[in-house]
Amino acid sequence: MFLLNVNIKLYTMGLLMVFSWSSMCAQQVRKPGIADTTFVSAYGLNYPQEISQANKIYIENYINRYEKRYAQLKKKNNALLNFFSHALATHGIPKELGALAVIESELENKSISKAGAVGPWQFMQTEATAFGLQNKDKIDERTDFYKSTYAACKLLKELHQDFGDWLLVVAAYNCGPGRVKRAMAQNDSRSFWKIENRLPKETRDHVKKFISVSYIINNRLPDNWIAEKKAPLKTKESSSASYLTCSVSTGYSLAIIAKKLQLTYKQLTDLNPDFEIKRSMQSSYLLKIPKDKMPDFYLYKDEILKESIEEMINKTDN
Repeated sequence: MFLLNVNIKLYTMGLLMVFSWSSMCAQQVRKPGIADTTFVSAYGLNYPQEISQANKIYIENYINRYEKRYAQLKKKNNALLNFFSHALATHGIPKELGALAVIESELENKSISKAGAVGPWQFMQTEATAFGLQNKDKIDERTDFYKSTYAACKLLKELHQDFGDWLLVVAAYNCGPGRVKRAMAQNDSRSFWKIENRLPKETRDHVKKFISVSYIINNRLPDNWIAEKKAPLKTKESSSASYLTCSVSTGYSLAIIAKKLQLTYKQLTDLNPDFEIKRSMQSSYLLKIPKDKMPDFYLYKDEILKESIEEMINKTDN
């Protein structure tokens, strides 16, 4: 136990020395024009015009749901996040990219994904080797906070040289540069918001979670939030209406929607009495959902559709 405490103290002292060294060197290493110094506003925190209402609701709902959790994580790992900030700045990378490690692993250095990615920055072995991380003699450097962070900085900088946009970098970090480049070519755009539908759902959500967590750990909130009370988004619906509308495909099941949103089936059928009739006659339907449940509907929309289709298949089989 004594040796363990000594090792922890030595490791902490080492990190503090790294912070100090990084702080002195950051301005010398960073070159003008490489880092996007207005990253917080440039990558979407001020909501550019092309971001959809559904994405705004997703981001704000995610913050609402997980703000306390990630604020506690930040408090617990503040020294580590400071180290990330200094390391990123040393490589001319905005400190907000530290949020990427938070959503990748929740800062657990022993974290292992289903695909086999390891460490706080979730490196696959081939990628880790390419960026100088070794895995031999029972020592996997992907789990080393210091070494994996500097490897991640090299990877992020390389991706930014390819894409020139930090949201595209986050997307490529998740699904690979090739898929992002194909999506850009298909939509002839360099904006994440204009190519997101060409990317896997996991990647789309990954980027929005990244934005949300960056808000939280940098103590910012969307500009249209009221500091004391998180105001709901304005909609085109009348303020007196008790519901909002959303166009959906008729593959959705009211029963599944009700279950996911913790509503009764009757509550939904009262709002949508012609749903079952129209779903057999047309390809889309203007669904009415209680105002307070619309954020959750956008959050779980894809899951609801998947379960609705599975329900339909099971009924057909039976």
